[in-house]
Amino acid sequence: MSNLNEWVSESLFSIVDFRESALTDYIIALAKKSKNEADLVEKLRDQGVPITPQTQKFASDLLGKLPRTTIARAPVASIKEKENKLVEVLKKNESHQLILNHDEDEEEQVTQKKSSKKESESKKDKEKEKGDSEKMKGGDKKKHLRKKVVEEDENDNEASPKRQKIEDEKRDKKERDG
Repeated sequence: MSNLNEWVSESLFSIVDFRESALTDYIIALAKKSKNEADLVEKLRDQGVPITPQTQKFASDLLGKLPRTTIARAPVASIKEKENKLVEVLKKNESHQLILNHDEDEEEQVTQKKSSKKESESKKDKEKEKGDSEKMKGGDKKKHLRKKVVEEDENDNEASPKRQKIEDEKRDKKERDG
């Protein structure tokens, strides 16, 4: 490889007037990854190397000097086998359907009912505790609320429906009490 590195370094110096071992290693790596001469020339252009007939000859010679490994057919075959197996599994999966488990559904419903009962019981307990604490603070005093009475218009001889309702309620209360 040292002969290759020296040759690439000398050739690059004649093309770009620059000599650096890191650049030499980089160009060799680009060449190893290139598919063909045109691909390597394109990669060199992308890196800012001026493309001249000398550059194209350099790319061609470099690819010729690199030991090329042939792509083994086994990996391609194994990839196709994996794809075929995947297709078979996908077809199998499409034929399957979900199975509903009624026991789990019933258990879930029972659990939901229990939790809703617990929530309602806890609300009742909180309300009861709130009422107990109010009794302790102020005794058994009841709040007295007044009903709002709508005044009648002077021109209106008949009582308003709200006023009539209030009067009816008062009369009913007196009859019950007395």
